[in-house]
Amino acid sequence: MKKEELRQLFWNKRNSLPEKTRNSLSLKVFKKIARWQIFSDSHTIMTFVSFGSEIDTHKLIKYCLEKRKKIVIPKANKKEKKLITYLINKFPDDLEIGNYGILEPRQDKCKIIDLKEIDLIFVPGLVFDKRGYRIGYGKGYFDNFLRKIGKHTITCGLCFSFQVIDKINHQKWDKPLEFILNEKSLIKCKQ
Repeated sequence: MKKEELRQLFWNKRNSLPEKTRNSLSLKVFKKIARWQIFSDSHTIMTFVSFGSEIDTHKLIKYCLEKRKKIVIPKANKKEKKLITYLINKFPDDLEIGNYGILEPRQDKCKIIDLKEIDLIFVPGLVFDKRGYRIGYGKGYFDNFLRKIGKHTITCGLCFSFQVIDKINHQKWDKPLEFILNEKSLIKCKQ
């Protein structure tokens, strides 16, 4: 199947998930994250702010702040088609509705953080494969961003188990994730 067909298929599948089911599965994913040693050892964590039918990351963000971890949220720069990373201190107070209707850091309340400081990044997507390749929303923000991070930063896709397939056709410049976490398992990706 082509990327656009997979994108549409999994967009529809995820959107058809009842809210109660989505909340229950999101809670299972959160509990797995909280018990994950790599997460526990990480001091500075970047995550997306969930919207629509995505895995709920709001509980994760609040938990990180309670545990005194540094939490980094991306802001989309539409003009340059890139993500800018901001350290937040309060959730949701430090955020506002930004590009694409997604909560993003308020520039007047948050400071930009250097990519080198980030230990762990949770990445969104519509479809993932077991080798760590992903299909996002088609704008390229995370694809471009992931190519810029250092080798010390660990990357992990967050999704529901039905969003993981055996293989996605990828481009030579696509950077695979190291892990994928869903309500059923933590997958160490094979390149």
